Amino acid sequence: MVETLVAAGLNACAKTIGEKMAPKVTGALSGVRGKLSVDLGTAFNEYLTKAWWKHAMVKTLLYGDEPKYIYDFYEHISVEPGASKHGKEQSIDTTSLANFMQGPRFLIISGSGGTGKSMLMRHFFLDALLGDQLYIPIFVELRNWRDKLSLMDVMYQTASRLGFTAKIDAFKHALKQGRFILLLDGLDEVANNRREDAYREINELCDQYDNNFFIISTRPDDFVKWERFFVLNLMPLNKRQALNLIGRLKYDEEVKERFLQALEEKLFDSPSHRSFAENPLLLTIMLMTFRDYAEVPDKLHLFYDKAFTTLYEKHDGTKGGYKRILKCSLSEDDFRAALAEFCFRSYADQKISFSRQELRDYIKKIKRLEGVAPEHFIEDMRLGVCILVKDGFDSYKFSHRSFQEYFTALHLKEATNSYQQKAGLGLMRKNPRAIIDDHVFIMLFDMGRKGFDKNVALPFLKEYIDKVEAIDKHPVLAAMHVDGFKQFVWHENELDVLITNIHMAWTCSFLLRSYYGTIFGNAISSNEKTIKSYLDAKCGTTNTSLHEWKDWEDWDLQKVESNQRLCRLLTHEDSKFTQRYKDLKRLLAEIKQRQQEDIDDLDEIFA
Repeated sequence: MVETLVAAGLNACAKTIGEKMAPKVTGALSGVRGKLSVDLGTAFNEYLTKAWWKHAMVKTLLYGDEPKYIYDFYEHISVEPGASKHGKEQSIDTTSLANFMQGPRFLIISGSGGTGKSMLMRHFFLDALLGDQLYIPIFVELRNWRDKLSLMDVMYQTASRLGFTAKIDAFKHALKQGRFILLLDGLDEVANNRREDAYREINELCDQYDNNFFIISTRPDDFVKWERFFVLNLMPLNKRQALNLIGRLKYDEEVKERFLQALEEKLFDSPSHRSFAENPLLLTIMLMTFRDYAEVPDKLHLFYDKAFTTLYEKHDGTKGGYKRILKCSLSEDDFRAALAEFCFRSYADQKISFSRQELRDYIKKIKRLEGVAPEHFIEDMRLGVCILVKDGFDSYKFSHRSFQEYFTALHLKEATNSYQQKAGLGLMRKNPRAIIDDHVFIMLFDMGRKGFDKNVALPFLKEYIDKVEAIDKHPVLAAMHVDGFKQFVWHENELDVLITNIHMAWTCSFLLRSYYGTIFGNAISSNEKTIKSYLDAKCGTTNTSLHEWKDWEDWDLQKVESNQRLCRLLTHEDSKFTQRYKDLKRLLAEIKQRQQEDIDDLDEIFA
């Protein structure tokens, strides 16, 4: 009965969409004449109808492979300008896309994993259909950008798969009318070796079709070169939003009521759990684990460990005592280990979506699964533990990337020392952005500090410092060579640096943050008073102006080294650049000392 009513409501909503679409399409294509206007009108009406159904119905971790209407559980979140610090006066309500139609045409929505970027982009698409603005939304999942296709090809194929029948030249002609909202979801899911192509092609599209709106979602990154784009950060859930989200979910009512009480009275305000409760994905997993454990771990890897156990032993929260039986007939430990290797292999390949044949190919490489039918393991990942969801006729994706990251860290943690070293350092070199953007190395660090010391931190620090000391220059300048310093740039009122060897520089930053809790930021503020006082105190100068600092922008390393004043600033004993190198050397010495102390303890025990 309930399902019948829901279906009736969706059909009524779809009818409303249809009524809204005709004038919207007609208005957006008012500059197109003749038969082309008719063909485009028909094509876009068909696309928007099918796209509405695709993006209105969502599969989530909680409900597994059963699609749910997005507004049955979606909680509106807020965004803020990139430079602000979670102030209410800066927040922007995302309930209506109209709030964003009066400002910049080029937006980046930035948020870490699980904060709701893709859900927000779906909401924007659906709201654009219901709104009064005469704009046509196009929703593009950038993870589908593969092979040598251009971004225009991906956009056109996305529309074609959902009923757009006009030719690509007609599609391009329509874009020239400037009545489109292009929603590009998941820039961070583009393969690392395509990132520069993505930047170039998106900017070329912005040049060619600059009277449209471009909205990109991605994980946090260095957005220095995205000059025309205005960056908006997703804000964490506040307590009211967190309670509303849980209240909307269809789940065991008794468990949900107990969890809501715990969330309101202690969990949300607990320093160790606040970061989980502020994240929509992690908050949902908190509810799922709360049923079985009545508590929430405060470490991320323990949190995902309990989440997997809950999924593996899942009694569906909406179906009483029903329990799925896994087809693989593996023990929980063996299934977990096989899943961890699958996640590691796909993570190393930067793959988050798969055809069924690609899944089979990965599974055949896992020795632990010899004798197990690949189809059974696929179905167990999809229906048994809900790690994968089906996303089209022959497409599968992780229910969330964070599970891939957790199991990759678990695979490394359980490996031998030599394997962990080669695999860990290999991942850092192959996809250095993951060092900062993802949670793999954060969780690996927390899972086994001594193993991380021995197999990741120690060999990396040795290599880095050896390279610095092999260069006959001041260590700070030598480190700039090793980091691949390219130039200074001004970004958000600070003098920043561009580097080419991000593997080295970002790993250094990760290690300092993980071991010492320090974040190496920009060394120089653009505030003129601050700059002059810093120069006066540290470099003995009195006449340096902000204009002179601006002159240093775009300098390469050769110019930097030829300027004595700038070199004194960078290499002074108290500069952040000098402190960074000292901290790296100190960390190397401390790791060696800890390892020697462990050996000394053993000598004493077995003396």
